[in-house]
Order: sequence, then C-alpha cells, then structure tokens
Amino acid sequence: AFAVNLLELLEHGKDLLGRRHDHLLELLSQYRLVILPCVNMDGRAISPDHLHGVSYEEFRRVSQGSWLDGSLIGWLGSKEYFPLPLTRAAYPGGYPNSEGFNIMHDACPGHIRTAEARAVLQLAERYAVDFLLNAHSCEGEPVLLPPSEFSYRSHVKRGLEICRTVNQALFDAGLRHTPPTEPVTGDSVNLNNLIPLASGGMALTLECSVWAGLPFEQLLDVNFLTLEKLLESGLQKPFVNRHAL
Repeated sequence: AFAVNLLELLEHGKDLLGRRHDHLLELLSQYRLVILPCVNMDGRAISPDHLHGVSYEEFRRVSQGSWLDGSLIGWLGSKEYFPLPLTRAAYPGGYPNSEGFNIMHDACPGHIRTAEARAVLQLAERYAVDFLLNAHSCEGEPVLLPPSEFSYRSHVKRGLEICRTVNQALFDAGLRHTPPTEPVTGDSVNLNNLIPLASGGMALTLECSVWAGLPFEQLLDVNFLTLEKLLESGLQKPFVNRHAL
C-alpha cells in the first residue's frame, strides 16, 4: 500500500488519501529512487487486502499459514523449514513464495534459490544502491530494525545511527506508544546481509504494524515518516563510506 501511495505522490503530488507531502517530495528530488512495489507476488496473491479487525489467530494463520491438522505454523515454524513442506500445509500463509521459500532468508552466497532474491540483488548491483529499505509487516509497534553485526563495520555504525533517528521520530509522532530502546546489532543472516556484497550499500528492515491497532492513515504515516527521516539523514551524512569498504 505504501509503495502504491508513494508512486501516486510522485506522479500527482498527493497520496491516495489526497494528502500533500511537500517536504518529502523535495527530499526525493535529490535522490535516485528505485521502487519495488511487491517482491513476494505469490504470497500477496493468496493474502487478503488487509488484516484490520481480524483475530490474532487469523492474523497468524494468514501470515504464517496452518498445517493439515489445523494448527498454526507460527513465526518460528515458518522459519524452521527452507522450503516450507507445502504438502504438509493446509495453507502456506503469505510468507513463502509458491515454491515454499521465504525470500528474505534466501541468503546463501552462491546458492540463491529464488528468482525474487536474485532479481533484488541484480537490481542492487545494477544501480549500485547506497541504501535499501526492506519494508515488512509485523504484529507489534513499528520499528526500524538495527543492522546485523555481519556487515562492514562502517555500515553497522551508520545503521545504528539511522535506527536511533527513525525510531525516535516514530515515537515523537505518536506512531509508536513505547519509547525506543537503544538499538543493538542483531546476529541474523538474511537478504539484507547480501546487499553490501552486491552493491556496497546498506539494507535495513522496517517492521510496520498491520495488526496492532493503527488506522490505515497512520500505517501510511509510519512509512512516509520513515522514508523522510532516512532521506534527511542521507543528505546530512552519506549512507555508506565507500572509501572505507
């Protein structure tokens, strides 16, 4: 939804709610922007338009699927298999593609399984991206996740700075209720870890609430504000120090 609204803003000067974002448009005019409206088309095709108002159990079923016996696959269960054994699932959920692969975790160098992950990495290389915002959905409060420690030191340091800025801005705007904690590097290995190898750039993941009670307008605001703060930060200081790589 945010990508479509962003395209509408770029084309017509207003989002689909008719709101102007003049400061963001000015920032965007100073960047080369590549927009991928949807990476997991298979998961999107079998998912409902939105999850507002559904029960927590239905939210988990739609997101991560259910086994043949009706039990929920769950967040951990959905990451236990690569690929998900589709013959054992009554419904695979929106996480995997049609082959059962979670694209975000298709991150083994030299053995990328999915066409979707290959396409993202090829685009990153083609455009030599400095920064990739990986937009995800979550059940909790919105948060820009800190970088993995498995990256260039300069990327990790800069990524932590960006997370502080964005998450504090989300709190100050009332888009999250609890103050952000000091970001600490994670130890995950996923598609974000491969962006520095493909382009020298940095990738961070925005987890945006889709179930925790924010109305549609505020869900969009989370994304618009995140992008605005990212672009402001990039003008103040480069996302990556390529001389240090």
